[in-house]
Amino acid sequence: MEPSFPSVKITAEETLRYDNEDLKLLLRKRKLYLLVDLDQTLVHTTNSKNYYPPSSDIISYQLYTQMRQTFHTKLRPGVKEFLTNLRSLYQFHIVTFGNRPYANTIAKLIDPD
Repeated sequence: MEPSFPSVKITAEETLRYDNEDLKLLLRKRKLYLLVDLDQTLVHTTNSKNYYPPSSDIISYQLYTQMRQTFHTKLRPGVKEFLTNLRSLYQFHIVTFGNRPYANTIAKLIDPD
């Protein structure tokens, strides 16, 4: 797994303190964690322009990986409603094999807030 900020180092004590603060916040809000898998679960993404026929529900955007690429994403039916209905019960955490810029882009697409 690639760390979010590989140059930032924290001690085990700091990690424990952050975990405890997070746990207290979740308990206060009466929420649980929900790991949400993006790829082939909530969205379908490809960098092939011929994969999807032109459609208003295909979102195209560019990301800079080792080179500039255009990606095309289609949300599965009901994704936004699913997340909206569960928002009061869970704190979402994204799981993906994609990189951080991809995860951030998809997070903004499925939940602009």
